[in-house]
Amino acid sequence: MEQRSARRYDVSVTAEIFLPDRVLEAHTRNLSSTGVCFECEPVLAEGATVAATLYLTVDGIEDAATAPLKVTTHVQWTSELDDGRALAGAQFVRLDPPAQKTLDRFLAALGE
Repeated sequence: MEQRSARRYDVSVTAEIFLPDRVLEAHTRNLSSTGVCFECEPVLAEGATVAATLYLTVDGIEDAATAPLKVTTHVQWTSELDDGRALAGAQFVRLDPPAQKTLDRFLAALGE
């Protein structure tokens, strides 16, 4: 049985992943206080460190009072999907306290 250190929330939010040569449009499959599962194209490299911006929305509505969450992630695993897209599980790297607070508040709202 898999054990995680933080609860995962199944939530799809828009994300941008910043690679050296381009910006990928992505969505999340799930999100926790310690990491994220991206759905994107193409496959990200396992072990890569990538910057991303998460547009935290509830029911597709972006909260004007909440700035997009800028994070640095470390890609732990990847898996290709049949349609050419891929999943990438990534751990957050050193979230600063304000970013962690924003993320925790968003996740708490999902749990209600």
